[in-house]
Amino acid sequence: MKIQDVDPPEYDLMVLNSQIRSMMDAVLRPHGLKLVEWRLLQCLADEGVCSICDLAQLAVVERTKTSRLVDKLIQRQLIAKEQLPGDRRYAHVRLCEEGRKVLDACSDDVVIARTRLFDGLDQEEISNLLAILRKMQQNSRGPFRKGHRATTGSQKRA
Repeated sequence: MKIQDVDPPEYDLMVLNSQIRSMMDAVLRPHGLKLVEWRLLQCLADEGVCSICDLAQLAVVERTKTSRLVDKLIQRQLIAKEQLPGDRRYAHVRLCEEGRKVLDACSDDVVIARTRLFDGLDQEEISNLLAILRKMQQNSRGPFRKGHRATTGSQKRA
């Protein structure tokens, strides 16, 4: 079967992404979070202090949206922002104790949702899926040029 003989795989990925977002939003709603907010908090828990640009990149969220979400999370006292002393144009953000408490409170629900998402898949299937997704992420990095033929796995890349 050739890729052009089936529905575009991007469609299936978009549907799955939408379903996962809806599922995670529903799981996180009782904790006062949306998935994108949880992701920002989780990145800060993992990384410690970082710039808004770095946080946006880690969370895979547009920088302007990240900036707005950071302001919202600051108002809720879940994170704190500190201007850099040498350059007031830049700031670092960090997780506050209240943010850590919220993350801890929703941790079990996140694990349950992930378990449900991967229900019916054994560890080898999960590992294969992750390897395929990572390979696709690598393949989707640009630059792409008009008229440039995509290579297949059996073709050598120059």
